[in-house]
Amino acid sequence: MERTLEVLEFDRVREAVGACAASDLGRGLIATAAVRTSSVEVKLDYERVGEMLGLFEAGDRPPMDGLSDVRPALDRIRTPGAFLEPGECVRIADLLHGGTILRQFLEKRKAEARRLWVVAEPFEPLPEFERECDRIFEPDASIKDTASPLLAELRAEQREVTAKIAKILEHYLRSPKTQLFLQEHFITQRNNRTVLPIKIEYKHKVPGIIHDYSISEETAFIEPFEVVELSNRFLDLGKEEQKEIRRILVGLADLLRRDLNTARADVEICAELDAVYAKAEFAVRYGCSIPEVTGSGGLKVVNGRHPLLLFSIGDRCVPLSVELRASDRTLVISGPNAGGKTTAVKTLGVLALMVQCAIPIPADASSVFPVYSGFFADIGDYQDLTGGVSTFTSHLGEVKRILERAGEDSLIILDELGTATDPSEGALLAQAILEEVAARGALALVTSHLPALKTLDKRCEWARTASFSLDPETERPTYTLLMDVPGESNALKIARMIGLPPSIVERSLALMSPEERELKQVLDAVKAEQERLRVERARAEEERRRAADEQERVRAQLKHAQAELTRLKTEALQARRDALEERRRLVGEGRKRVEKMIAKLRSRDEVIASKKRLADEAAGIDEAFSSVTKELGELGPKPVGRRAVDEPREGLAVWVPSLNDRGTIVRVYGGGRQADVLVNKMEFKVAVKDLELVEETEHAPTRPKGTVHAPAAGPASNEINLIGRHVEDAKLELERFVGEAAAAGFETVRIVHGFGTGALRRGIREYLRADARVKSFEDADIEGGGGAVTIARLR
Repeated sequence: MERTLEVLEFDRVREAVGACAASDLGRGLIATAAVRTSSVEVKLDYERVGEMLGLFEAGDRPPMDGLSDVRPALDRIRTPGAFLEPGECVRIADLLHGGTILRQFLEKRKAEARRLWVVAEPFEPLPEFERECDRIFEPDASIKDTASPLLAELRAEQREVTAKIAKILEHYLRSPKTQLFLQEHFITQRNNRTVLPIKIEYKHKVPGIIHDYSISEETAFIEPFEVVELSNRFLDLGKEEQKEIRRILVGLADLLRRDLNTARADVEICAELDAVYAKAEFAVRYGCSIPEVTGSGGLKVVNGRHPLLLFSIGDRCVPLSVELRASDRTLVISGPNAGGKTTAVKTLGVLALMVQCAIPIPADASSVFPVYSGFFADIGDYQDLTGGVSTFTSHLGEVKRILERAGEDSLIILDELGTATDPSEGALLAQAILEEVAARGALALVTSHLPALKTLDKRCEWARTASFSLDPETERPTYTLLMDVPGESNALKIARMIGLPPSIVERSLALMSPEERELKQVLDAVKAEQERLRVERARAEEERRRAADEQERVRAQLKHAQAELTRLKTEALQARRDALEERRRLVGEGRKRVEKMIAKLRSRDEVIASKKRLADEAAGIDEAFSSVTKELGELGPKPVGRRAVDEPREGLAVWVPSLNDRGTIVRVYGGGRQADVLVNKMEFKVAVKDLELVEETEHAPTRPKGTVHAPAAGPASNEINLIGRHVEDAKLELERFVGEAAAAGFETVRIVHGFGTGALRRGIREYLRADARVKSFEDADIEGGGGAVTIARLR
């Protein structure tokens, strides 16, 4: 396997994927992870990558901060008494904290990231260790003075001693007597001692210890005797400080050692999550997909590209498409030199390896990969001049090693099989090798120039052929693979292209054997047929495109015409509706005036006649208005999924069939039998049984401006007109009206009911008598309607 990974340059692919990781944990795991040979494991790994991509697409990237590979540090403290450096402790604490945040993130999203949550769930925080690290270390990993009482005391004394030393030496710097002796006006350090730079000729003028000389020997660095004892004390304090720091670090290591296995397991969890993150990020950066994975069967690659070519030349990389049946055991690819044969088999091998490492591949998601039990490749020139081993012998030795290890469902890549020896014998040997591979149930991807292998599919049902070719006009490689077509090596064309003398090329053609001439004629015929089919396909595609464009143009014109017709019809209906609205408004105003007059009338016949005229005119307007409303409603999109409203409640979206429009319930009363529905900013009183529940809607129809709605009584008015209502309906409306009026702070309300038979008046007063919100009621005065109107006083 290692040899195969090397010749396929798979480490470079892993390196590119690892570069997308958030930390060295993910990079390390991707670089060392084994190639899976179980389809169940590959599918599970891909499901995790798919969940991570789902989070990415939702703009919900997991927090990956604080992760790093702390396993070497954890391994080092297995021995009791061992301790870690401050930076290592901080890195471990950061990882534990980052892992905890990551676990919490995935826990909140375990419904959509179930596989990732399974990985993250066992992560076990170590809060005591984290708290100790926060208490002991600064963010830059330095140790706080407050890490222990003794450390605080030692550092305080260090600062005191330092200040005393500085004060003494500052006196030397400021004193006129000693300034003459100084080479420079500053204090410095030599051999961990605080010294003054004294001119060499005055070194005996400053009593003290000479610790060093300058390179020019013009300066002596002298520690005055006055600070020697203080410097000694400072050094002693430093030793005690280091001893105390070591004690603190040992204690911290002891604390971590108790949960060492947990910490190690936490690191592995973070590494696995980071590796999944890297694969998903790789997919996003390079437009990769997750293919379908099967346990065994055929191979299908749709628009696959070699990742290394994708990195280097981007979109100029020509995609490769291959489809092999489960019964296909060999694919022989032929064609010109430098035409893409070796790159093709390398691409297929690398993509298969990426799949079995659960790395998204640069190919369409419709690609299908079986899981291979092993990977083997023989690519390149292994000639050993010093050992006397020929190229053919080297290749044959490699094939021998492959056959010793390859078994069922192995993937074997053999570049230029059977070459570097006598072509006829090489072809016979190559076919025998491929027959052995097929018998074992492995898949061989082979490149070859041998004519016998180019037509192997004609003799063996388990073999397939494919080829690359040169562009007929430019005679340059197309890098497009053609399935089930043998390819020409095009050696003579290449010789002509690079400028070999024409006489040599012509002589080569003359020396061609009858069999080779026959094969060349067959290939030329196949190529001509392919070119004819290509031209026909291109012509058919152009015709299809033109037909599609014409169809789209006609469809657009029809859509525009339909929209224009709908617009004109809508405008006409709206104009009619506006006129009806104006009529209704005028009739409504007249009705109010007439009702006041009716309230003063004493003749029953006059009352009945007046009411009938008003009712007939209003009914006519309502009928026309409903007709226009229905037509306008039919022009708009209809709701879907309607059913009866079982539990009416405020805020519920409903469909109002009588208005052919959508609305929202704003209040429910009358024991749940009546509701006020808000439709286009206007309220309607509707029986609940006449409403329908809207479970799902398309675009809600938009009602034209000027829509007429029945006026709704509300807190903005202290009057309600109940003339013409049935007694029970009137009581329901009155119950709502009184509640709104009381909430609005009205002290009195007017209830217009007329004379009629007196049943409505009696029913209204029966209700008022029972309503606790009503203090009293009486007839209005004569000018206000008399017995046709009841004035109620509210509490």
